[in-house]
Amino acid sequence: MRNKGLAKVYVALLLALGIAVGIAKLYVVVQVVLPGFTPLASPTPEPSVTPTPFASPTTSPSPTPTETPSSQHTPTPTWAPVVRRASNWAGYIVATATDLHSAEPNVTEVSASWTVPTVQPAPQDLYSAVWIGIGGEFDSTLIQCGTRQDSVGGQTTYSAWYELLPGNSVRIRQISISPGDQMQATIKLADVTSDSWFLNITDVTTGRSFQNTFTYVSSQLSAEWILERPNVNNVLSSLADFDKVTFTNCTATIGTQKGDINSFPALQIVMYRQIATPENAQQLADVSPVSENGAEFFVIYQGTH
Repeated sequence: MRNKGLAKVYVALLLALGIAVGIAKLYVVVQVVLPGFTPLASPTPEPSVTPTPFASPTTSPSPTPTETPSSQHTPTPTWAPVVRRASNWAGYIVATATDLHSAEPNVTEVSASWTVPTVQPAPQDLYSAVWIGIGGEFDSTLIQCGTRQDSVGGQTTYSAWYELLPGNSVRIRQISISPGDQMQATIKLADVTSDSWFLNITDVTTGRSFQNTFTYVSSQLSAEWILERPNVNNVLSSLADFDKVTFTNCTATIGTQKGDINSFPALQIVMYRQIATPENAQQLADVSPVSENGAEFFVIYQGTH
């Protein structure tokens, strides 16, 4: 009886232990499948590498206050020139970038290059002048310099000169020029307080040049690049057959802006024998449009004198 009792007790204990183990397993299974429960993950070890530092961004340097990024340059305005007829000039005139009819006195520099043209000798006296200048379009002041190509007494003559109106032209004897010589000229305001002007004309072909500073009160209203039939002994002369003159590197400074012909309002001056009756007038010199670079044009002789 005693052994049987112990056996029953032992069996009961084993049964109880089995039930307890089953409950524990059931508890684990229930936790795994409970909705919304996320078991904790084991941390992944950090890789044993040195991290790459952040690179500084590559950027274009910011412009200084006086610079403009190339992608933001303001395009130079191009002005359609106004065509006008004249009896003594052929070429281009520029003035302030506001209104040609109310030009302001702020032209301070003009320059250009050209090749001395060959004129044809003739039995009668014929004249031509190539020049750059400041003033003369809207008033009576004009400071200018250039070259003369004439046929006098059946012989051709060539010379360099300057003129400050109302004074007469002055021949520059330091420079002896010939047809085909490349010329370069500049007129520039040197000192506004003293009305001092610097004038330079150079025969690039020979290397000879003339430079001087003059005191002159200019209107400063316009800048010019001109082929002229000049007054001789106070009479408008007959135009020499110069064939063709090409102006290059034409620039002017007006106010704070330095630019080519297309940078400013311009007059295109075409020469006629008479302008009182333009419908019947004989054209003496024609003027080309300004080139795409804004700094070149040519004047062509047109027919008889």
